[in-house]
Amino acid sequence: MRPTFALLVLLTAATVTGCETLGSGSRESDEQDLRQRREQIQLLLSSAACSGSAECRYTAFGSKPCGGPWEYLVYPATMDTVRFLAMVKAYNEREDAYNRTWGMMSDCMAVGPPDSVACIDGRCRAVAKPLP
Repeated sequence: MRPTFALLVLLTAATVTGCETLGSGSRESDEQDLRQRREQIQLLLSSAACSGSAECRYTAFGSKPCGGPWEYLVYPATMDTVRFLAMVKAYNEREDAYNRTWGMMSDCMAVGPPDSVACIDGRCRAVAKPLP
């Protein structure tokens, strides 16, 4: 197999599998990229208001090295959810690639979704079930 053809096969395989690679080559710059993405998501979320609990939803956020999310973000369905959820999805994929690239480890504790969500003081919030 010629080297050029082998490279083309590898690039095609990576594209088909959806494998996101980190282009920086530096752990510090990858961390900075993740921080900036997180800040953009938090900024968008902080400007999103609700007027009733029926508007509130949640989505998994982050990618633990052992699998699963780090947390759940609560948001109102009245915001630009297409943009917001695309940003969250891109962040999650990027953090997963970061974890694999840099051999990260975590506690492997499963983080469950909120018991319920509600609009409190104009913001969607997670609401925990009262203890028995």
